[in-house]
Amino acid sequence: MLLGLLIERRHHIVSQRQKTLCRIHDQLIALVPGGSSHHLTATSVAAVLRRIRPADDIARERKAIAKELLTELRVLDRQRKDNERRLAEILASYGTTLTEIQGISSIGAATILSIVGDVSRFPTAAAFATFNGTAPIAASSGDKVRYRLNRGGHRTLNRVLHTASKTQQRLPGPGRDYTQRRLAEGKTSAEATRALKRHLSNVVLVYRTLLADQQARVSGEDKRAA
Repeated sequence: MLLGLLIERRHHIVSQRQKTLCRIHDQLIALVPGGSSHHLTATSVAAVLRRIRPADDIARERKAIAKELLTELRVLDRQRKDNERRLAEILASYGTTLTEIQGISSIGAATILSIVGDVSRFPTAAAFATFNGTAPIAASSGDKVRYRLNRGGHRTLNRVLHTASKTQQRLPGPGRDYTQRRLAEGKTSAEATRALKRHLSNVVLVYRTLLADQQARVSGEDKRAA
């Protein structure tokens, strides 16, 4: 799937960018008295390098290396922007409404679609929850009903759901309200988050969005073929 190729490419670009930033930081902490910020961008690195006046050959070489790495960083930044533009274009042509869900970015939507593919291969919402690792695992003791973290399932897909759930908990809306109700029932914060992830998987993410999108695409194709 094309989205899968672009997501894989994005992961590579982001990974390389982080490595380049770490190498730049290693040079800057040796060049700048008091060290350098960990929050670096191409713009901030360029500004720091302009202020550095090397006092010896080692410092001059460190600055030269940092400038080479800055060039790499700028290339990676352009590649990341191009990749995200392509992802947005393909998502638009695909006709997904996943990005309308609070906490699901275009990257998250592309990740979900590239992993799930044909959502009809999951006969029920529970089957999908098992696949993505949001299906609860009973850990009750006596009269106390509890569920523990499910470490199975597709972890990348689970991370997308986790990000969406944390975003919804932070911002006003149904997700925060849902979490507050679970906390009022005596759930722990971790249990409430897991419940929200399952809620997103069942009610919002798949069996009302992915299935609806797929049905809309099939309907559109049938109309064009008629």
